Amino acid sequence: MSNDKDGKDRGFYDGNGFDNLTGPGAQQAYDFWDRLEEMRKDEPLKGNLYDPRVSADFPQNPCNLPINLMLWPERMMDFVMLRGEPGGEFPPHTHGYGDEIYLIINGEGIVIIDGVEYEAKKHDIFWIPAGTPHTYRTPADKTESFDIFAVNVPGVKHTMRSTYWAGPPKGKMAGDNA
Repeated sequence: MSNDKDGKDRGFYDGNGFDNLTGPGAQQAYDFWDRLEEMRKDEPLKGNLYDPRVSADFPQNPCNLPINLMLWPERMMDFVMLRGEPGGEFPPHTHGYGDEIYLIINGEGIVIIDGVEYEAKKHDIFWIPAGTPHTYRTPADKTESFDIFAVNVPGVKHTMRSTYWAGPPKGKMAGDNA
């Protein structure tokens, strides 16, 4: 009999069920997990905000990943370093799948959450509840980038992020007449 950390009997699970896959797709699953582990082997779990491992390039607003989170599809959170160049603006969007925080790392800009414009500067933090329209922009008169460390919970597949961001958000954004 094997027990888990709480002393509960694990006999029913150990060596059975997901420990012993069968069927036409079983080998593909084992091969995928093995390949994923091989790819992760040399991937550092330490990164630097200004030395991205992967970038998602948007005009004047690159999203930089200091750690290659794409290799952990089962992750429970996402984080990116957003760099707003002077005169740049990220399109208004919502995240229907979870909350987000913005932590301002450098520069000054404007964060808009549910129609309210906030002046934003280094060390300010913003909470954006799921389903809330939001965006940010960097005024053209600024001389440095507006750097935001954004954290999303839960994490989602990278292709789903673009799907959830597509189209205008429901709700009010600054300048709307609705």
